[in-house]
Amino acid sequence: MNWRLLATAALVNAALALLALAAGAVNVSGVVGGFFIGVVILYSGGWAPFGVLLIFFLMGSAATRLGYSRKAALGVAQEGRGRRGAGHAFANCGASVAALVLYRLADHPEAAAGSWALVAYAAAFATALFDTVSSEIGQLYGRRPFLVTTLRRVPVGTEGAVSVEGT
Repeated sequence: MNWRLLATAALVNAALALLALAAGAVNVSGVVGGFFIGVVILYSGGWAPFGVLLIFFLMGSAATRLGYSRKAALGVAQEGRGRRGAGHAFANCGASVAALVLYRLADHPEAAAGSWALVAYAAAFATALFDTVSSEIGQLYGRRPFLVTTLRRVPVGTEGAVSVEGT
């Protein structure tokens, strides 16, 4: 075990988690969940995969804050004034973390199987980010949301609804 890397990961993530709390991007459970996820990613994958996590967090948080008062007035805003909790962190990062841990545990992570684990890591984050951003944009600017299953129009904020703007 690389204790120096683990200590660095813990310090970096503690500082970032507290900054996110102070900025109102996460609640207390989000601090704990984000800290844990960040430490695992930085320790298991290094700085490049950690950068992917940071981009995901910053873009998702920005999308949540975009037009928040209007979304709140429509009753579709993220609960808790947009602060994300541990449940959000694990739901959005779980597949990526699992892929990265599999990469780290591989006998030869530089082999093709390891490369695919890194692709899965990035793809899972890309999927989570675009789901978050499209939902936030669709709730804010969507004019004619509809359900794909029925093709019927539904109110903005309906679970599973899509709109051209959100897409």
